[in-house]
Formats: sequence, structure tokens, C-alpha cells
Amino acid sequence: MLYEHWKRVEAKEVAVPPWYHDPITEHQLNRLKEDGTKLPGRPLSKGQASDLIGLGEEVDPGQFEILKFFKVTGLPLKHGSLAAIEIDRLLSDPEKASKWINRPATPLQKEYYRYFNIPVPKGLTASEAEEKMGSDDLTDDQSDEWFAYSELIEELQDKDFREDYDLKKPSLPIIRQAIKQHLDQGTKLDALSADDLVDTILSIKPDLEKA
Repeated sequence: MLYEHWKRVEAKEVAVPPWYHDPITEHQLNRLKEDGTKLPGRPLSKGQASDLIGLGEEVDPGQFEILKFFKVTGLPLKHGSLAAIEIDRLLSDPEKASKWINRPATPLQKEYYRYFNIPVPKGLTASEAEEKMGSDDLTDDQSDEWFAYSELIEELQDKDFREDYDLKKPSLPIIRQAIKQHLDQGTKLDALSADDLVDTILSIKPDLEKA
């Protein structure tokens, strides 16, 4: 996949920044040697070296979200540079780019509106929600509360976390109810952990425990 990408760059079928064609730097060369990367038998450009280094880096959450949206499988999910290449390829298609920009808001984004008592606009897109969440002038306390609240939701819905407890994926209303029970008992939101909520969730909905 990487060599095919380089061929497309050389054929000017793929747009890359001007620095991509600069000579490899000494720092990059040392990094590749440290990583034990097998180098091609020809000079590398700065961009190609960056691509090779990226093979050893993880896919970041933002990249993973895009790849998951387009149902991409295989190597792009495992290597940062391959993820970037595949995303560039996908979003260079105007139809796919429009589909990504206009994707529906996620349940967690809609929960942000609910948490701060903001009506959820009909047809809210993820991009609109991102812009709203990034531009709202929250106090420090509000920002800290939302961070703690959203972290609990994300962890409780995370597959790896749930497997440790044989827990099926809880819905947002169930998580919301479990959190409220602890807050009503005087526990501070930032003192709550996802582990604290598992038993409460199962007491509310016992069939969420895997048999």
C-alpha cells in the first residue's frame, strides 16, 4: 500500500506538501535505524521517511473514527501513516468528503446538548456539534464536569473495559441513571470512576451482565 502511494505521488496523482520531496533528514535517518526499519535500496525523500516512521505509530482516535465511518478494515487500522494515506484517498472524493462532513451527530455529542439543557437541532450533524462544543464559552467548572461525565460514558461503553466485567453495552439513559444515584448519595462527579458504576448499572438492569 505504501509503495503504491509513493508511485501515485511520483505520478502527481496525489497532492503532497512541498516539503515531502525534500531530502531525508539526519534525524529521520537515525529514527529509522533505531526502529530497525528496512530501507529501500534508493534515496528516500523527507515525506517517504515520514511515511515509514508512521508505520510504527498507532492510529489516533480521530483517524480511527473516519476509517470506522467508511468501514475500512485491515492495515490502515494498525499503522498511522497508512491510516493517513487511506483517509486522504477517501476524502479526496467530493462525495465521500460531503458524506463525512454531513454525518449525523453521535449520541455522545447529543448528550452534550442534553447535559447543558440545550435543545438538539433537528438533523444535527457531527460537524455542527463539534463546532458548537468547541465554541461554547463554558466556565472551568462546567468544562471539568463535562469532561468527567463524558469520560465515564466513553469508558462504560468501551468494549475492552466491559469485557473485564462481562458487561453488555449500557445505554446512555442507564448510565445517566447510575451516575445520578451516586450523585444523589453525595459523591462528586470527578470522584466517580467507571468501575464504581458497574454494580449500580447491573442493579438497574441485571440483564446487562453477560451469561
